[in-house]
Amino acid sequence: MSAGLTRQALRKQPWAFAGPFITQCLAAALVSGALGTSSSMSGARLEPAARQALTESQLPEMAVLFVVVSVYLTALIVGLTMTSSIARQSRDIALVRAVGATPGRVRRAVAAQAAAVAVPATLLGVPLGALLARAWLAGLTGHGAIPPGVTFHPSAAAPPAALGITVGASLAGALVAAVRPARVRPGRRAVGS
Repeated sequence: MSAGLTRQALRKQPWAFAGPFITQCLAAALVSGALGTSSSMSGARLEPAARQALTESQLPEMAVLFVVVSVYLTALIVGLTMTSSIARQSRDIALVRAVGATPGRVRRAVAAQAAAVAVPATLLGVPLGALLARAWLAGLTGHGAIPPGVTFHPSAAAPPAALGITVGASLAGALVAAVRPARVRPGRRAVGS
């Protein structure tokens, strides 16, 4: 039944999931690009003078800070957009509860919706982040901000980190939004009826 609830929600309101999909895609791009940039700067094989110039530019420290900020913003924005998307379904969730779905079944359906949006968005966002990071590093090299020996090399940690962050934030946001509608008891009458 959870799979049916998930398919129905995605089919009934596809545009409600467009926002979470886009934010999760961009979040994955941001995280993977930041990790790739940071690892490219720290792992570049440079001569001592070029390494000193790169260190003095403080760009490697800024890249690490960019990774931290991207992870924080990803968790916040992805969680909020998924919360908003699930909150729009509160009436549908209450109706499903009224016909006998258990709170656990509702939570599983909401978690499946979150994963169904987050996984493809992340798989699209990681290569996008690599392309953007490659262009950014090429621009920094072209303008002389970093030594020419610094080239982009994708980080092996980027795909699992981006997937863990986007899926985790999406699940957390969706489950928080589903708490109240999942608690509605079937057959409960409104006050004054």
